[in-house]
Amino acid sequence: MFVQPTVYWAARDMRNWWAPRNHHFILIRTPMPIGGFIPITYKNEGFMTLGAFNVDGYVTFQANDLLDVMSVQAKIDTAPSWTIGFQDHKASKDGVAFAANLVRHSRIYKHNSRIEPFPFELLGADCAPWIRTLLRVCGISSEECHRIGRLNTYPANQRLSFPQDMFLREIPPKQPTNPSQPGGQRIHTVESGDWLSKIAIRYYGDMNKWTVIYDANKGQIGMDPNRIEVGQRLVIP
Repeated sequence: MFVQPTVYWAARDMRNWWAPRNHHFILIRTPMPIGGFIPITYKNEGFMTLGAFNVDGYVTFQANDLLDVMSVQAKIDTAPSWTIGFQDHKASKDGVAFAANLVRHSRIYKHNSRIEPFPFELLGADCAPWIRTLLRVCGISSEECHRIGRLNTYPANQRLSFPQDMFLREIPPKQPTNPSQPGGQRIHTVESGDWLSKIAIRYYGDMNKWTVIYDANKGQIGMDPNRIEVGQRLVIP
């Protein structure tokens, strides 16, 4: 049975590491790759993490950080289920599109922060403003951020530190490696790690146009748009 990706807000205790406080990160429970990142599989569960880190004095996005992953694995070990272990920090918006948007905006931020880096000090003692900014850009309200964060060490109404356009300025789309066919028709040969929303971003700069590609190739792909195979030649309208 297909399991829709689910988004949670998580934290790990850093008092025994490099800072006497918690590190906040986004947890996505998912059985499928999202945004080019392969989920971690542990005890038959798939998940990935998105966090903000101090790299050379600036904030950077990192997916599947080892210590974040270990923190989630420890939680899985002690909680009877995801519902009991994570439900209090569950975002209200679930599904492929929302989880993919979180990853997409994180990657856009990382791309833009190379051009306009943010000093880590803007976060003060807490990574939560970065997480709340990312959630809000993806459609989670301030009230929902407060509900998700109510068990965290720091108040959820802490001032957001990042201008929204850092997450919205698009990455210039890559030029397709497959040449256009006669008559302007483009063909994309599916590679390992491809999925329809990723291909849509590549050709259209908009992940939501995956349905256009699916509709044009439904006879070849079949009824499940998540199942495309390496080597398939997809028409890009």
